[in-house]
Amino acid sequence: MGNQQYQTYRTESRYSQWDAPRLQKFSGFDGNRLPQIHQAFIKAAGSDGLVSRSEFGRLYREYNLGPNDEGSIDRAFRTFDRDGSGKLSFDELLSASIMLNKNTNARERVSYLIDSNNPSGINKTIITPDYGRHIIQNMNQFYGTNADFDQIWSKVNSNNGQVQREEFISYVTQSPTFVQYF
Repeated sequence: MGNQQYQTYRTESRYSQWDAPRLQKFSGFDGNRLPQIHQAFIKAAGSDGLVSRSEFGRLYREYNLGPNDEGSIDRAFRTFDRDGSGKLSFDELLSASIMLNKNTNARERVSYLIDSNNPSGINKTIITPDYGRHIIQNMNQFYGTNADFDQIWSKVNSNNGQVQREEFISYVTQSPTFVQYF
């Protein structure tokens, strides 16, 4: 799913760019578990650095990355298989497990989703309209919702065409459309 510009880092993992305590906070994984999951992913991945749906499901269950029912696993895989290739990167696997992690608060989950896929990099303070639309489309697909991007954007846009990251996160995490999932 999604636009090609958001797949720049598909096979080049941003995992090493995140500081360990912050990633542990987002994921809920302890300091030893995350490197174990990463190594298992590398071992399971093909030469392209990606895993198939079956390998994703196996890793997802083996490392208890979220709800283990087939519906949740399929939904996570489909949402983060943005290009429809039938394969996921390690960053996409992390994104799926974080979005399903009910032990992490909504702000942290949405913050991770924004940062991990942002073509401008981690912790950038501005959300462009294109990237905002991409985020809302992904959240709609993941949660099975139909939030209207234009309506959301009109409420957070300060008329300069861009939105402050924190303002966007606050609005999305308090939106009636999404709040039930956090």
